[in-house]
Amino acid sequence: MQKIANKRLNSNARKQIHYLALVFNDFFVLASLLIFGALMFWYAKSIQTWPRNLWYYSPLLALVFSISFGFGSLVTLFEHADQQFLLSLDDQLEFYLKPMLKYSMVLPTIILLLVGGIAFPFAFLRLAIHPINYLILLVDMLLLKHVQHLLQEHSLYFNDKLHYNTIAFTVIGYFLILLGIYQPLVLLAIIVVAMVYIIRQPLQGFNWNKAISKEAQRKDRIDNFYSMFTDVQDKKITISRRKYLDFLISRKKQTANMFLFQRILLRDPEYSNLLLRMIVFALLLIFIIQDYKLNTFLAAIVIFLTIYQLLPVANIYERNMMYHVQPISRSSRAVDLAKVLQKFILLQWLLISIGLVIASAGNLQSLLYILGLFVLTLILLYVYLPVKIGQTINKFKR
Repeated sequence: MQKIANKRLNSNARKQIHYLALVFNDFFVLASLLIFGALMFWYAKSIQTWPRNLWYYSPLLALVFSISFGFGSLVTLFEHADQQFLLSLDDQLEFYLKPMLKYSMVLPTIILLLVGGIAFPFAFLRLAIHPINYLILLVDMLLLKHVQHLLQEHSLYFNDKLHYNTIAFTVIGYFLILLGIYQPLVLLAIIVVAMVYIIRQPLQGFNWNKAISKEAQRKDRIDNFYSMFTDVQDKKITISRRKYLDFLISRKKQTANMFLFQRILLRDPEYSNLLLRMIVFALLLIFIIQDYKLNTFLAAIVIFLTIYQLLPVANIYERNMMYHVQPISRSSRAVDLAKVLQKFILLQWLLISIGLVIASAGNLQSLLYILGLFVLTLILLYVYLPVKIGQTINKFKR
């Protein structure tokens, strides 16, 4: 079993390195360094002016560390065929999962040490935490993350004593970290006792359905991240309803095409992630550059690129047989898509404009640039967009 685990870990490592190389290309690394450098420069300048030992500093630091716990769940690399071929080896799964537990700690360790390193000046200068106590706190958090993985491992078995719930663990973990800020040795003792108790619990009756389902969800989350930057082979697109976005789907005076296009933009992760990514990217630029003139120019580029990357939506149903057999007017498809995209791009403009107003501290001159951005957005939406949609549809028909 250990050989199978090591073989899968090596294969998974090669896959991750391949996609990480595509994600962290020269442009992304350069942009990340600039953003990170700007944030660290602001952090270094601002921390000197912050007062010491305010009541909310400790809860805030605990919250930051708790958020970092959300990265890195238990890696099992189970496949659907394992339920048949490894079913008779349930008693040996402990040897399979042992290297998986070690591998699962790689990403959380990197993130926790990175966050801990960034937060150290704040903890030392503003919370007056002794460096040794802070080091013990970091060790506590790494061990607490290992406890989380142990609970996730035991939850894959049929047992009555140990159950794992992400929300419950996050809430409990927050208060434990808050305790560790004041008494790191007490937290260390609690974690050691918890680890000993969990390890001593017997592992009986492996729940294959749950294990395979959990691993499929974990892989899907990683593939969704990679798909934001590059094409992912063998990625299964999962269309899911997001009820909190239903208010964006207009139900009045709309055609079947408009309804379908709205649904695909909100529920297909490829396009919904694109919209979210471009909005977040524009807002990051706005708050980092702090120059409303340059930000307006960059925002115009972001809006143009968003429109350009959403053009393939025009032909997304062309190979769908049910779309062609239904009484849906295809002659008005270009007009319908233009109306849908106009609504979403105007929403993007609104969010970017709010960011510009906040970043410029209400400078009246910035409102003129926002108005200019609005005029340019209207030109793109009502002149450029209909022409490009028509060209995209005609190009597909050839």
